[in-house]
Amino acid sequence: GKLQEALQVLDDGLTADRLAHRGFRISNGQALKYYMKGEIHLELGDLDKARREFEMSNALVDSTLGVRDRFMAYPAYVTTLVRLGKVDSARAMLQLGCSRIDATGACISGKHRMKARFNLETGDTTGCLAQVDTLLDLNLARFDDRFVWSELMLDRDPSATVKQLESLLADYSPELRLTCGTRGVRVYYLLGEAYEMVGRNEDAMASYEKFLTIWRDADPELTLVDSARTRLTSLRSGS
Repeated sequence: GKLQEALQVLDDGLTADRLAHRGFRISNGQALKYYMKGEIHLELGDLDKARREFEMSNALVDSTLGVRDRFMAYPAYVTTLVRLGKVDSARAMLQLGCSRIDATGACISGKHRMKARFNLETGDTTGCLAQVDTLLDLNLARFDDRFVWSELMLDRDPSATVKQLESLLADYSPELRLTCGTRGVRVYYLLGEAYEMVGRNEDAMASYEKFLTIWRDADPELTLVDSARTRLTSLRSGS
C-alpha cells in the first residue's frame, strides 16, 4: 500500500536505466517500469499521468519486446482513456490493438482483455462478463481478470464469487500476488464482502484482518483501509 514510495523506486530505477544505457530507453525492464507507474497513477486517480506512462510503455514495447509482451499495457491504457472521457480514442485503441493481435496471431487473451476493460468502463457489464467468461473457458484468465469477474458477480451470485476468490487465492502464492498490483491485496477485502453476503461472518473477519495486516501502513489515499476497519468492527460487535 506504499504507492508513493513505489513511484519513487520506479523513478530511481528508470534513472539508473538511462545512465546504464547512456540515455537510450531500450530495455524490456524500462517498458515494464513505465507500465507499473501507469497502474499506480490509475489506482490513485491521476489519469493524465497514467496516460503518459502507458503511452511511454507502449512506445518502448513496440520497439523492444517480443510479440507475446507487446500488448501488456493496452487494456489499462484503454481503461484510462475512457475514464478521461476519451471514449472514441479508447475505441480506436481497442480496434488498433485487436488488429495488431490478429496480425500476429499471438496473445489472443489480450484481445478479450481489452474488450472486457472497454465494456466495463463504458457500463456494459454484461459484455465485460462475456469476455472474461471466454478467458475463463480458454483457461487464459489472469489474476486481474478473475478479480474483475468477482467484483461484477458479487451482488449477482455471492456464493460463486466466494468460490472464485478462494480458488484465486489457492492458485496464486503470496509471492506471486505481489506481481498483481493492489488487487493482490484487495482480494482479501472483496472476499470479506462475499463472505458477509453468504453469512460466513467468522471467515469475513479473518479476511478483513488479513487485508488490514498487509495494508496496516498503507498510504492515506487508499480509503479501503478505513472501510475494512469499519466492517470488521461491525462484525465483531455483532451489529
